[in-house]
Amino acid sequence: KSQARELQFETQAVRAAHGLYDDALVSGDTERLVLGTLRMQTDIFGKLRIEIRQGTLDGELRCSAGPEDAAQVRIMVRDESGEYAVRDAEDRQIHAADDLLPALLQA
Repeated sequence: KSQARELQFETQAVRAAHGLYDDALVSGDTERLVLGTLRMQTDIFGKLRIEIRQGTLDGELRCSAGPEDAAQVRIMVRDESGEYAVRDAEDRQIHAADDLLPALLQA
């Protein structure tokens, strides 16, 4: 069982990483990988919270990083074509719909 779980984890990690190279393969795991890497390797989330939501500003929360009470909140709304529009907490557009990494850079 342990080996099967390890192989499942490895497969999931590889698929998540593939989303970094091919926008058509971006998944929730890719999003978590990117936000988790930023959380571990930078201090960007001290006063910033980034949420990735499905479809609308208050849609399903796919993943997030940063404190719940952050002074600044950026919401990346993933549309049906797999692009991400960046909005602030008041629903003002920060960046038009784009692929995951370019949108994240604008968040």
